[in-house]
Amino acid sequence: MSRVKIYLGPDKMEARLSVLDSEERFPAREEIVRLLNEAGVTFGIDSNALETIVSQRQPIENRVIARGIPAPVSSETKIIWYVPHPGSRVAEPEDNQRIDYKMQEEFYFVKKGAELASLLPPENAVWGKNVKGEPVPPPPPSLKTLVGENIEIAPDGLSILATKDGYVLWRSGQMSVNDIYTVDGDVDFHTGNIRFNGSIQINGDVKSGFRVEATGDIHIKGSVDAATIYSSEGDIVIAHGVLGKQRAKLLAERSIFCGFIQDATVVARKDVTVQGYVINSQISAGGRVHLTGNPALIRGGEVFAEEGIEADEIGAERVIATRIGLTNSELRQAGQEHDALKEQLELSRQEAYLVEKKIDFLLLLQKRLGTLTPAKQTELESVRAKKIELAEQTTNLENEMATQLAKAQTVGPRKVIRVHQNLYRGVSITIGNQAADAASNLKNVNIYLKNNAIHIEPAQNGEDQDEV
Repeated sequence: MSRVKIYLGPDKMEARLSVLDSEERFPAREEIVRLLNEAGVTFGIDSNALETIVSQRQPIENRVIARGIPAPVSSETKIIWYVPHPGSRVAEPEDNQRIDYKMQEEFYFVKKGAELASLLPPENAVWGKNVKGEPVPPPPPSLKTLVGENIEIAPDGLSILATKDGYVLWRSGQMSVNDIYTVDGDVDFHTGNIRFNGSIQINGDVKSGFRVEATGDIHIKGSVDAATIYSSEGDIVIAHGVLGKQRAKLLAERSIFCGFIQDATVVARKDVTVQGYVINSQISAGGRVHLTGNPALIRGGEVFAEEGIEADEIGAERVIATRIGLTNSELRQAGQEHDALKEQLELSRQEAYLVEKKIDFLLLLQKRLGTLTPAKQTELESVRAKKIELAEQTTNLENEMATQLAKAQTVGPRKVIRVHQNLYRGVSITIGNQAADAASNLKNVNIYLKNNAIHIEPAQNGEDQDEV
């Protein structure tokens, strides 16, 4: 009895043959075919391979002897999209026939459980056949290649669903849902401008002319050129720095952290921290401006803060226009209130002038006619009462203005500008409503407002104070 074994794969798409007999007892072709048929292998038998095996009459193991024909993947399978996808973002000509390649990327918000896409199976699928001659259906269309973070395939396999609230994002051909948007390279013509309700992480640079907006934090691992970065509720963190070419703008509701700043406008509701230098830039902070590292210098431009400024050097040996200062919200408010009162007083005086003219007219009319009609007499009494009312109002406004003016002149920040090494001659200093220039080169000083005058005094060794 010949020792012939036939193996079928689990999907029945392949049959393998082993013949362990020696040449003297090797089975004939008809015997092998009969055994294949008994095992159910009736389709896809490789006649050439079988003839070679029979002619050589040598033992073989696990040799492929039959193959089925798989069903082809239908090209008619379609994906129905319910959210924007990469192919839907196409720059189109504007009215002047120019294409906006900086077109802002749109982000689509979805709720947990939202259906993002569905598969539409083909109508006329082509079937295959296994080695037993049985029909093989085409592989079911799959959305697995699209599934990324916070995405799942529906139980029927025909739809993909969001597993959390967030924005639809794309990464290397996969869809994900998240409230953090990551840019794997630079923000440039490949990405367009970015506006995202959440936090953004950029693993490259932000190139000139582009804009990045987020409600959350913005983390940039590279540099920022002449671009605009805006966080309406969070921080801005830039690992390298800003080379703004006088066109860069950084705006943050909270704080800004940066390697260096050059030729840029920077505004933060809280602190601005720079691990290097600030050159020819406009800096405004509701908190502190703190320069660390080497060189921690401010040269050119304007740097203003409410809670204090700290740097190693401010200005330059050769005088470069540099302005620094401490602002104060209470001082600003007093000034604004004073200006508003001044406007009200001017209006009150204008109205009083018109009332006085009306009284003069009515008295002149009375003199010429000998008496006024009842209506005109009532009008005269009314405007005389108005004159008294406006006189009182004017007096009150003048008193209130004097109070606000005194407050504006006496209220000043108690915070300090701390210069650890060199404050150079010619640096303009403004604190509150007082201004002064550094008259000479000074070292290791504190600058502050006291008794409505700016004081520049040597700091004590090891002194590192924020206020006096």
